[in-house]
Amino acid sequence: MSTKSSRKNIEQKKKQILNLLNAGTLITTEEAPSSSNGEFWSNLLRIRQANDTDMFEPFVQCNICKQILSYEPKNGTNSLSQHVHKCLKKTTTSKTTKSIQKYLKKDPSVSLEDKQKITIACAKFCAFDMQSFNTVKGDGFQQLCQTLIELGYKFRELKAAVPSATFVLPDPTNISRRIQFLANEYRLKLIQILKEDFKTVKLVGVSSDLWKNRYTSDNYLTINLHYIKDKKPITFMLSTLLFVGSKTGDNIVRMMKNVLISYEIDPEEMHIIYLTDSGPNFVCGLKDEVHLRCHGLNLVLQYSLGELCSIINSMIKACSELVGHFKRCELNALLSTSLKQQCETRWNTIHEMLQSIEFNFKPVEDILFSRKEHDFYTDRIDEGLLKDLTKLLSYFKIASEQLSSDQEPTLHLVLPWINKLKSYCEIKINDSEAMKQVKKLILEHIQQKIWLTQLHEIATFLHPLTKNLASFSQCERDHVHQATREMLKTVGIIPPQQSSIIITNKTTETKQKKKETI
Repeated sequence: MSTKSSRKNIEQKKKQILNLLNAGTLITTEEAPSSSNGEFWSNLLRIRQANDTDMFEPFVQCNICKQILSYEPKNGTNSLSQHVHKCLKKTTTSKTTKSIQKYLKKDPSVSLEDKQKITIACAKFCAFDMQSFNTVKGDGFQQLCQTLIELGYKFRELKAAVPSATFVLPDPTNISRRIQFLANEYRLKLIQILKEDFKTVKLVGVSSDLWKNRYTSDNYLTINLHYIKDKKPITFMLSTLLFVGSKTGDNIVRMMKNVLISYEIDPEEMHIIYLTDSGPNFVCGLKDEVHLRCHGLNLVLQYSLGELCSIINSMIKACSELVGHFKRCELNALLSTSLKQQCETRWNTIHEMLQSIEFNFKPVEDILFSRKEHDFYTDRIDEGLLKDLTKLLSYFKIASEQLSSDQEPTLHLVLPWINKLKSYCEIKINDSEAMKQVKKLILEHIQQKIWLTQLHEIATFLHPLTKNLASFSQCERDHVHQATREMLKTVGIIPPQQSSIIITNKTTETKQKKKETI
């Protein structure tokens, strides 16, 4: 009985000690007793009175399991050492013990036979439904497959019968309704994103274009939103909608503004730059707004290299026929680089075609001569004219590539590039008659198809590399400087009073420096 009662007393005392520790009457310390120097003391804490540094209790606390243990120097430390050893062993075992998930394969392998079945199913999907091969790489298609795989695992766990595809796949009407629901959901999310971003964004761009479904002859209008946030370009497609009615400038602008209002963007309050192609309806509707220059350059070349210049047009047709002949007869395999065919809907493809022929001109001649076909193809192509035209078009290719970038600003490059292209098209004495004619046509069409606005001048001035406006007279520079100040005041970057003070100070400083120099 005495043994049991003594154990109860010890357990009660341990509870009391723990309560006093929680109350702050007692505290723990890492100080080991001077009479014992075992390594296990590094995992034990001695307990003493909070207001007396020398008054230790006959108990210690394990730093691993936080258990209160009895300790008196006269009874030795064997039990304490064993307790610490067991605690350390438990923690080591728990860290090294692996769960059953570790022994299961996270990425189960798919057999070659199963992969072939999937490939055949994807091929049938693309062929039967007239889908692009790249459809299987789309996020939406992969999400659909992942959902079906997870559903298959669920049926396997339930040990249920395998359902047919027609039972699982939804009706097209339900998909259509769900798309409307998802569109509204994402539209609301985008409205919130734009509200938050427009707290700091001062300028936005809106690009738009009309396109036609060749099978149904329906016209569609696509509207995109662009702005810069944290020095990164951001683009959102706001809407692609069926265009009903006449495609006049007023109708286009009205539909664009209605779309902006649906996203709670006020076209009258927000400072918006509209970006379009050079279509007459867009130009008429947007009046003095900015237009996309790359499309304008493409139109310049399209009209200049057309039937107005018969010699150039005939050579381009001959080059196209040559490339088509090499493709039909599979002769490209005999060349180090294959000949490229032009495409009317892709920019710079005329240059790519001419460049590929210029690079392979001698091997092409040899192949055609060996087949006794040179009279039909290479004799119709002037090699000198081919080189001159390829070199001229290379400048337009570089310009269109730099101006069509969507990851960095390009507005400041428009004015310098137009001036460069005009200089490249200056007629020289040693130019052939055909090159003189095509250069003259290009200069005329640049004047007709390219509209430069004050915004281009401001952008050119604001960029560090082109801020000098070297091609401008002093009067023109002053006019750009004043327009820049007005724009900064319009968007609220600098207040009107501050801008006038800055202008005055700069003028005064300049005059003082000039006086000192004199």
